[in-house]
Amino acid sequence: MCFDQANHRVFVGSYSGEIFVVDVMKGKLSVVHMVKEHKGAGFCLTCDSDFADCVRSLAYYPRDTYLFSGCFDSSAYVWAVGPPGKEKAKFRAVAALKNGPNSKIKAIVYCTAIRMIITGHDNGLMAFWSTTTGSVEFVLGGHAASIVELKWFPDTW
Repeated sequence: MCFDQANHRVFVGSYSGEIFVVDVMKGKLSVVHMVKEHKGAGFCLTCDSDFADCVRSLAYYPRDTYLFSGCFDSSAYVWAVGPPGKEKAKFRAVAALKNGPNSKIKAIVYCTAIRMIITGHDNGLMAFWSTTTGSVEFVLGGHAASIVELKWFPDTW
C-alpha cells in the first residue's frame, strides 16, 4: 500500500489483482474506487500459486499524480490518478510494462532523476524501465535474495 498525503487517500493492492483507492479523510475509511487491470494467467508458473494477479507493490508520485504497481505475474503498470472525487472518471492505466524479468515484482519505485521505473524482483534482480518506451533498458543482478523494498530520495542528499 502507499499513501497520497495531500489528498488523504491510500492505495491498496490485493492478492486478486485489484487496486483500491481508499479515502481516509477525518479518520473514516471509505473505498472510493477499485480497478482490476493486472491480468495474469490465473495460475503463476514461476511462483506456483493461484495468486498470479497479486498486486504486491505500489508507489505513488504526487507531483504528476502517477501510481506505479507491480504484480506477481512480472508485469507493472503506470496509472494516472484523478483528483479526489473524480477517481472513477480519471483513474486509468497509461502504460503497461511487460517482458521484464520472469519473476514476481515485489518492489517498485519511480526514479525522477533518470526518469525510469525500477522494479525489484523475487529472484534478486532489479529491472530499469524506460518511461518513454515502456520497455526494460537493463537488468541488474547480484542480490542473493528477493528485493522487497526500493526507495528513491530525490534531491535530499
